[in-house]
Amino acid sequence: MRKTYPRTRKRVVIAVAVTSLAFLAAGGILGFWSARELKDVVADQFNEEQLTMARNVARLIERELRFLEREILMLQKDEALKALEPTEKCNRIIQKTLSRVIESGVWKIEILNLSSRQTYIFTPYRHWRSKEAMDTGSLDLPPLKDFKGETVGVSKPRIRPSAITLIMASPLPGESPRLLLFNMNISWFLSPFLKDIRSGKTGYAWLIDEKGRFLFHPRVDFLGRDAFKIREKAYPGIPLGIIDFIQKERMLKGKEGTGWYFSGWHRGITGKIKKLIAYCPVAISKNPSQFWSVAVVAPISEIQGAVHKAYLRQFLLQGLVILAILAGAAALLYFELRWSRILEREVENRTKTLRKSEE
Repeated sequence: MRKTYPRTRKRVVIAVAVTSLAFLAAGGILGFWSARELKDVVADQFNEEQLTMARNVARLIERELRFLEREILMLQKDEALKALEPTEKCNRIIQKTLSRVIESGVWKIEILNLSSRQTYIFTPYRHWRSKEAMDTGSLDLPPLKDFKGETVGVSKPRIRPSAITLIMASPLPGESPRLLLFNMNISWFLSPFLKDIRSGKTGYAWLIDEKGRFLFHPRVDFLGRDAFKIREKAYPGIPLGIIDFIQKERMLKGKEGTGWYFSGWHRGITGKIKKLIAYCPVAISKNPSQFWSVAVVAPISEIQGAVHKAYLRQFLLQGLVILAILAGAAALLYFELRWSRILEREVENRTKTLRKSEE
């Protein structure tokens, strides 16, 4: 006699199997979606940390510039600088100022007499010297009439083969028009703030002026160069549209934000490298209005370790859930089969009993 299984048993088996498969499919889809979501969340968090670093660096640079402005204004008011020609007392006062500002990148102080076209030059630990003044237009400073009250003028960065320089200027009181000049080496000024920045393990900072020229970058050959042109030359075959857009439409317009882009270099490693970037403007001067932009960048591989650990924890948890589902389904099937067999034996026993009674 062939055994037949009750319809209820078949329905239960099918229901348990379909439910288990549905849970497994849902778990797989949810795992894939949450993994992608997790990567985006970690990248956003990392970029927010980079943005905080960029803001802090920008504030430190601005604070140091305000310190130099106070120093030049304090020196401007000193009685020793009222004489048309320098004196020993004047030299002593300026040397004291130089000792305070040299660590901020100021390597030379000048007094420019616009009437006699003479420049008096003061450098650390040396006697002053004079020479014929160059055309003031070459200093890239605002006109003297624009200096009102306690105003400090700041030139645009000047790119030279030996250095990138900047001039801070303030008018000296008196009948003869004179300017007090602080000559600054931008690399000396920026290096203390930027050279030791580490975002993650290998990230770094770079800075451009409002013309898009690198004033600071770990690659020395990038310094003073147009960021758009030097990247195109240095990274042939690398898609640069995203970073060009970020620089042109965001950084050079004084905005802050985060994003990502492709680069062809990272601390000696070459090739197509995806990087995370956070950027922030740096207010340089009001006369004329001028700003730079600092960026903190790191390869996206910096977050892979954190994402991998999070993936591992997530997949272990999902694995446990899937195992629990399978175990529950197996238990249901086991008890269903066991119960069905007990019923079958009971039916067979009663059938045999009935047949015997009929005989």
